[in-house]
Amino acid sequence: MDINVEYLISNNDITLTSVYCDYPDTCLPTKFNAPSGPKGKRALTEEIDTHLYDEAAHMIAFRIPHSKLAPWIKSLSLLYYEHYGKSSDYVVSWFDDPENWSTKNSGNKSICVEISTKADVDSLLYKITLFVNTGLVQVQGNHKDTFVDKDFPVLVKLVNIIYMATNTDESGPCKINTTQSGSATDLSEQTNIKQISTLIDRNNNKDLASHKDRTVSKDKSDLQSDISDLQTKLNNKISKIEEMASAYNSVSENLKHKEDEVLSLKLHLSQDNTNDFQEVKLKHPKTRNTKHVVLIGTSNIKGIDPNKLSSKYSAEKHEAFTLEQTDHVIQELEVTPDILVLHSLSNAVRSTPNEKSIEYLHTIIDSAKEKFNDTKIVISLPTPRADEESLNNKAQILSLMAKEDLRNEPNVEICDNSNMAFKGSALQKYLDPKDNYHLSLNGTKMLASNIRDTIDRILGLPPRTPMKRNVNQYNYTPPRVQRDNTNDFVPDDDSHQYMYNRGRGQRYRGGRGNNHQFRGNRGYHRRGY
Repeated sequence: MDINVEYLISNNDITLTSVYCDYPDTCLPTKFNAPSGPKGKRALTEEIDTHLYDEAAHMIAFRIPHSKLAPWIKSLSLLYYEHYGKSSDYVVSWFDDPENWSTKNSGNKSICVEISTKADVDSLLYKITLFVNTGLVQVQGNHKDTFVDKDFPVLVKLVNIIYMATNTDESGPCKINTTQSGSATDLSEQTNIKQISTLIDRNNNKDLASHKDRTVSKDKSDLQSDISDLQTKLNNKISKIEEMASAYNSVSENLKHKEDEVLSLKLHLSQDNTNDFQEVKLKHPKTRNTKHVVLIGTSNIKGIDPNKLSSKYSAEKHEAFTLEQTDHVIQELEVTPDILVLHSLSNAVRSTPNEKSIEYLHTIIDSAKEKFNDTKIVISLPTPRADEESLNNKAQILSLMAKEDLRNEPNVEICDNSNMAFKGSALQKYLDPKDNYHLSLNGTKMLASNIRDTIDRILGLPPRTPMKRNVNQYNYTPPRVQRDNTNDFVPDDDSHQYMYNRGRGQRYRGGRGNNHQFRGNRGYHRRGY
């Protein structure tokens, strides 16, 4: 469906009256703020860099000058309402975020346009978001290339024509010309607009041809570079296969080392203390202004009950198995969380190079910051695994890269899950023995505890302390041992049936020990001698 710019100009009102009626001047910024994300700051003005975002993000962005804010809003209205909106093949949705604007609203205001087909599946072509406070325009969707090749040149033409025709208008916002000479003036303006349009078309055609040449040259160079990279990766894979064949002969030697590690792990596990935590009571009653937490992650968060995470804040969770799904869930969120927890790196270890995962993680963080200005973001690092040693090593390297790369990132905190490993190897008690990758019940508790500790630290909540128990009726005091920092965020059916003698590692029903373990002079109590 071809777009006739001259037809849109000559058959529609191109004054800015309707813009200022819908968006009063008092609600528009007097100047633009700088975009908060690094990619937004690097975006070009009224020109698109198709390599700004990773291809998997399906996103492009550009910036507009402050003087052309109203012409851009008017051009979007002409193209998507007067052209696409009148077609039976498309559905156009226009909405503001937030819905009601006012001078008191200091948050980031945005105008959103969604264009879809009438198909039942994958109907959304792309979504356009104009951030009014920064002048940043983002386009995201599987068909964003259609916008780049087809819609963007038309919008630039419309903006230039409207800007040149209205930048000398002194009638003011939402004022209509009612003089007797109005008809003659309109005819004169129509003639001038057509002349201006012809000149602009010539210049734009030259610019587009030059831009196309630059794009083709850059794409050619990029393809040659990609071919070279693929050849290098292929050679590396061949070398790795040869190394794996050689490493197969050393398996028996590695098993001996594993036996030594098992002995070390048994010693470590024998010192575990599985007592519950006791909440520290606040001296002052909590307010009703409850903070809200959104948890997004892989299947390892499936066993976490958000309602049991803490009584100090509300929480909800969403499952997303890849970084792409995580980005999609964030864009679909309708509430603004105080804290956004992302446990999304574990699955990326198997399918994506670490460098690409870090780059895409930055894209997700930038996108979340654009949508939620004041939200704190928690990046939960990959949990240890024992299905493949190479994947566990890759996960540890990815954790180190994320720590270093996000160390000075504003409003971003790291949730470290390395306490589920010993000397780099995953502790078996925290893993599901079926696949040695998904978490067991204890692993889910530990992950929930790590996430909660990070959230509590961000909110400035007091730390949790272990709850003391009377171990047995003989006043036996066990020696101090190291305990796991877990809490009952998931059901535990056996927790009410048994207690543990922590000093001797014995299990007693109902908290009563066997008398023969405490034989001796009944005139005193044994205290660990």
